[in-house]
Amino acid sequence: MVRRCPICNTSEGKLLKHMKMEIPESVHLPKSYDIAACDKCGFTYAKLNGVTQENYNEYYSKNNDYSDEKLRTNLNNELNLARVNLIQKYISTDDKILDIGCGNGDFLVELKKSNYKNLQGIDPSADSVEAVKRRGINAQTGNIFDEGPENEKYDLICCTAVLEHIYDLNGCIEKLKGRLKGVGSRIFVDVPGMEGINEYITVPAEHFNCEHINYFTFQSLDNLFIANGFKRVSKQEDYYIFLKEKSVPILDIGAIYEMDEASTKVIEKDTKTAETILQYFSTVEKKILSQNESLGNILEKEDKVVVWGGGNYAFQMLSSVPEIREKINFFVDSNQNKVGRKIAGKEIKSIDAIPDDGTLVIVCSMNYSKEMAEKCEQQGIRYYIY
Repeated sequence: MVRRCPICNTSEGKLLKHMKMEIPESVHLPKSYDIAACDKCGFTYAKLNGVTQENYNEYYSKNNDYSDEKLRTNLNNELNLARVNLIQKYISTDDKILDIGCGNGDFLVELKKSNYKNLQGIDPSADSVEAVKRRGINAQTGNIFDEGPENEKYDLICCTAVLEHIYDLNGCIEKLKGRLKGVGSRIFVDVPGMEGINEYITVPAEHFNCEHINYFTFQSLDNLFIANGFKRVSKQEDYYIFLKEKSVPILDIGAIYEMDEASTKVIEKDTKTAETILQYFSTVEKKILSQNESLGNILEKEDKVVVWGGGNYAFQMLSSVPEIREKINFFVDSNQNKVGRKIAGKEIKSIDAIPDDGTLVIVCSMNYSKEMAEKCEQQGIRYYIY
């Protein structure tokens, strides 16, 4: 079954780009999909085939990469502080708050520091839930589609970096409504924003991968919530986070929506996102060709290499430079949740396994390449940044 537009359920749309990627053997998700722009509402999304929401629920319950408490970064801290600043403008510290997809609890901890008292987290990973509990916050295992206890209703539900991962968006919002106290209750959401992707050019794996299957602008976020009986109460300028100084700049958009089924607002077609994405790929493909040619030249001189990084950037590299497969000895990753998995038949090991015999390490990370390169230099390890 081919996925329809997850906002208006239209099947017709303009195909913008075909994406192909290598993913671990343990992941039962499509290795390719088309990026499409809906003819009716303009929403851009992954036009997947042969999967359902259940496949994604299973994936996130078994392949969680967000529970490792050692992975906190300054980037996450900046984003969480911005999220709390927005919530403080619109939400009382006495309100009852649920964080969906809470990961290791970093965002909940920032809310707690800001005197929010009634906090609850939920995450598909049991490891994540235990990490949150160790930090003194209530949490339970589950996903966004589970039925909550009848007596557990919330003033605010937070979905940070969640909706870009959801196959069934309308079904998701309907479930969230069932957990709210009623009219006047609110949802806070933030997602990667498409408006500014041409303000910086990075690799497609940053935005378009096996996990990110919805591509939002403020217009399409508004459309999703209007279609489900909500109105936006925050302003666009309240939450538009562009962290330019990072190794891979981050652009997030977010808003607070209030349950208001009497609203008469109607969906307005998003006419800009498809053009923005086409322009992005036109520019970035030149960068990818040059990048892949440089890596190919490096590989000709090496018998074996180790790849440091077992995420979406590595998946893209394997698809773009297939000749690297026979050269890879193994992968390493600092995230212990990935250790033991296999990519293209090669095991992911702890970074302690990096050999000191002169083997070249291919640094393959979108966000942490600078830090990884510095560690290689400190230890006298040969490296190449992809």
